Amino acid sequence: MSPPAAPAPSLDLREDVQRELVLATRRYWAGPLYRRVVAGARRVGPVSGPDELERALARMPAYQAFGWLEQHLQTFKYTGPGGLMPAAERQRQVIEAMLAASEGRHPERLVLDPAMRLPDYYRDTDFHLVPGGIHSRSWDGVVYEWAAGTATMMQNESTDVHDSLARYLATVTPGRRILDVGCGFGPTVRALARALPEATVTGCDLSAPVLRLAHHRALAEALTLRFVQANGEDLGPFPDRSVDLVTATMFIHELPPPALRAMLRAARRVLRPGGRLVVLDFYLVPGGTLGRFFHLGHARRNGEPFMPALLELDLPAELRAAGFSAPQISPYPPGQPLDRLPESWRLPWTLIEAEALGGSDAA
Repeated sequence: MSPPAAPAPSLDLREDVQRELVLATRRYWAGPLYRRVVAGARRVGPVSGPDELERALARMPAYQAFGWLEQHLQTFKYTGPGGLMPAAERQRQVIEAMLAASEGRHPERLVLDPAMRLPDYYRDTDFHLVPGGIHSRSWDGVVYEWAAGTATMMQNESTDVHDSLARYLATVTPGRRILDVGCGFGPTVRALARALPEATVTGCDLSAPVLRLAHHRALAEALTLRFVQANGEDLGPFPDRSVDLVTATMFIHELPPPALRAMLRAARRVLRPGGRLVVLDFYLVPGGTLGRFFHLGHARRNGEPFMPALLELDLPAELRAAGFSAPQISPYPPGQPLDRLPESWRLPWTLIEAEALGGSDAA
């Protein structure tokens, strides 16, 4: 007989009320308020770029409210009286017991490195405005998962992006050895395992707390997945030419350019010749100058210091320099227009694909 499942953390009524308040306000922010700012920006007339537009709108009440809400709803979500971080801290013992129980099951599927040295940019940046990041506290993975759930509800998407990507990859994957870089708490690897049940799927990440939660979630779904603590800049634990597909979802916009270039080289190293790299991130921004204005403002107000640099990179050239061929970059889902803004604000999903060169052709 299997041992009883450990208690799972949950949000109480006060915390649920705060999350619902954040969600409702964010929907107003991303819809009606966003459209008021768009209308005001279009009355400004031609500008040289996002910086000039920022100066022109600085005194516009709707834009002031938009910017304030974008930043402060994020911090309130994490640290308000019923925020996600106080909720996790209150249930720290429950979370630690839950994760420890899972670590005792199939420990060979969770490989942590206590000596892992975190890169300075990662250790010193509070991505998404999470105080202290998501790499040091036992409950960081749970907070990250809760926060991602709120973001997904705000987008109000009919199809989960991880599942839709996995279904697409099931039609084009050249082989069955898959490595997901920057896997977080594992939504993409679990989706891949469901879509490709015969595949061997591994996820890697810098953060031990999120990997512990990823392992727990995989066991809860009876999925055979492996999680390894590793730096995406070198993918040290993974041998040359050992995988058929490397994926990365919502990861490269959090890398400074030198780290991104190193990650691309590492991905090429572990891929067999002809293997594929598939990245889902934010790169093709619709709506011209006005679209970039909103995107760069989001980066500034939401703890995304490397997002602007990604927009400036010539990704096809970077991919070729790292040893890839036939780069393809397109809006995701397919058919999203680039010549106009969306009706409600959202991040610009972009699918980035390339093939690993082989033999003497490799860079």
